[in-house]
Amino acid sequence: MSRSNAFHPVCLWIKRFSLFVALSTATYVSADDRPLGVSPVSINDQYDHGAPYQGIRLHGALKLSQARLNGQILSELSGLAWDDDEQVLYAISDEASVFHLRPKIVNGRLADVELVAAYPLTDFKGRSLRQPDIDSEGLVLKRSNNGVPGDTELVISFEARPRIQGFTPQGRVFREYPLPGRLNNINVYAARNKALESVVVHPVYGLLTAPEIPLDGTPEAVHTIYALSGLSWRFPRDEKNRLALVDLEVLPDGALLVLLRRYSLLFTHWLIDLKRVELLPGGLTRSTPVARFESGTAWRLDNFEGLAHHRDNFYFMVSDDNGGLLQDTFLVYFEVLDPPGR
Repeated sequence: MSRSNAFHPVCLWIKRFSLFVALSTATYVSADDRPLGVSPVSINDQYDHGAPYQGIRLHGALKLSQARLNGQILSELSGLAWDDDEQVLYAISDEASVFHLRPKIVNGRLADVELVAAYPLTDFKGRSLRQPDIDSEGLVLKRSNNGVPGDTELVISFEARPRIQGFTPQGRVFREYPLPGRLNNINVYAARNKALESVVVHPVYGLLTAPEIPLDGTPEAVHTIYALSGLSWRFPRDEKNRLALVDLEVLPDGALLVLLRRYSLLFTHWLIDLKRVELLPGGLTRSTPVARFESGTAWRLDNFEGLAHHRDNFYFMVSDDNGGLLQDTFLVYFEVLDPPGR
C-alpha cells in the first residue's frame, strides 16, 4: 500500500476548487483570449537586485496573470525548458497545455515576457489529453541547440499515469519512452500526484527522471534519480523537513541542479531548496546546498516547481499557482554562482 500524504486530500480539494472558481469566473467575463499581464515583483527586496544570496544571484522576477490563448489558460505551470534555436521558453501546465514564451532580458535582468503561442497536448490519435492522462509535470528538450530550426522535441513526464513521452512544440505526441523497473506502476508511488515530477537530459547518462517522493520499498531518507537505461543514484533527503523533489536541471559541469519543496497546510508556509548533486560511478552521489528560501524570512515565495537552464550559469524558475485563487505564477531569473574551489 502506498504511503499517505497528510496534506494531500485538503490540498487537492483546494486546487480543484480554486481552478473551478477561476474557470467559472472566466466564463462569465469572456470566452475569448485574454492577454498576458506581466508585473515586476521582488521575491526579496534585499537580494533582488543582483546581490549574492548563498550560492545564487537573483536577476529579476515577474508575476504572470492567467492569460488565455487558443483555449489554453496560462496557469498551474510545472515545467520549463529553453529552446536556444527558437529563442523560446516553453512552459507546460498540469492541465496538459504547452505555452511558448519569449522572455526579455535587459542588462542581465528579466524585464518582460511575451506569450506567443499555446497548444493542448494530444494523444496518439490527435485528441487533446483528458483525465487520467493529464498531469504533465516535467519538461526537457532534445535538439534545441543544434542550429537547426524546427526539429525540437519536447520530452514530458507525467504523474497520474506515469510515463515519459516526446511531443512536437505544437503539442502533438509522437514517441513513448520505456520506463525502467517499477516506474510504470502507479501503485508503487506515494500517491497518484507524487509520481514523475521531473525529467532531464544528462550529457553522459541520457534521460533521467525522479519521483516527487521515494517509492514504496525504498528508503524514505533518500531521493532516487533513475536513468531510463536502468542506472540509479540516491542522495540524502532532508531528515527534518522531508522535502519533495520537484525538478531537475543540468549545471554546465554536468552536475544536477535539484529543486526541492515543502509546504504547510493551506499553502501558508514554503520551504524551497536548490541543491547541487553530482552523479558518481556505482550509484554514488555528492550533494551540496546551493540556496534555501523560507517563508517568514523576507522571501515572497510560492509553489516553485519548474527549472530551465538558459545559458552559462543562468536559469529560470516558475511557480505553480494551483488554479490561481490563492496563489501566484512567478517567473524568476537567477544565476548559480560557482562553488568554492572551482
